[in-house]
Amino acid sequence: MMKLLASIFLIVLFLFSCNKKEDISYAKIIDDLPSEKAVLDSKNVPDYLNEVVLKISKINGYENGVLAKGQIKSANFENFKELKSLASTKDLVLLTKNKNNVVALYAAIALLEAKYNDIDKVFLDFLKNRKSRVETQNGCVISKEIIAVPFYRNYFFSEKKEEKLLRKLDSLVLYNTSEEELLRYAFKNRLYPSHFKKQIEKLAFKSKNEDAILYLSNWHKGDYSLALQNEFKDLLKKDSLNYYLFETYIRELVRFNNISNNDFIKKTLKKDTVWKDNEIEMIWFLNRNNINIDND
Repeated sequence: MMKLLASIFLIVLFLFSCNKKEDISYAKIIDDLPSEKAVLDSKNVPDYLNEVVLKISKINGYENGVLAKGQIKSANFENFKELKSLASTKDLVLLTKNKNNVVALYAAIALLEAKYNDIDKVFLDFLKNRKSRVETQNGCVISKEIIAVPFYRNYFFSEKKEEKLLRKLDSLVLYNTSEEELLRYAFKNRLYPSHFKKQIEKLAFKSKNEDAILYLSNWHKGDYSLALQNEFKDLLKKDSLNYYLFETYIRELVRFNNISNNDFIKKTLKKDTVWKDNEIEMIWFLNRNNINIDND
């Protein structure tokens, strides 16, 4: 019990002390966490990579090299650099099958940076077969994610990313996962060919994915007019929407120019006051669209 309490204290201390100057070892925190046991898979690991693979596995957390304040090094990112400098392409491909998810992730990112031709197949394998979540660190932010997320994010924010591969990864996301963050990236600033519409329709109206709904409203509003209006009404009925989402859904609903929605819009605005943070702009937008909430 004392070890458990000590571990919880360490992680809380880390999360809330990023502005302090103490040297905080993320690797030590991960080692002490009472979470799932690290998988140590040495099968099909070449002898010359055994040591670095073991080090990555024991830390059992993905670090992208962005340091938290007070942290002098990112231990597993240093291990990743060592792995990348030592391993051949053939062995990296082999390591993407390693049972330790963090090892597989780092091997895939090394292949990504080396412009491995079949990297999309590795990503698809992650989407389909790597469902368990691993600890990830980006500076002071610690999360638990499936490894497809940091893999995709690593490429999305890379200065060397290429549109052709990004589109291929996006298409794999649309058909092979319900992970909201990946879908959000896939719909960001992207217009898909018409043969994707059925799958996006499924994500919007069956899976209720909000980014798919917004995508259809942006690019195919006329094709799904009634269904989209109903979806935006349902979204606006959710409790505790933040201002950005509330305003986005109101604006989308208003833009259908359907006067039968006006009563719903007015009632919603009176019920939920989160929009009051930007009241002048919202009232201007509503008045411009012939909706005056002060008349009732």
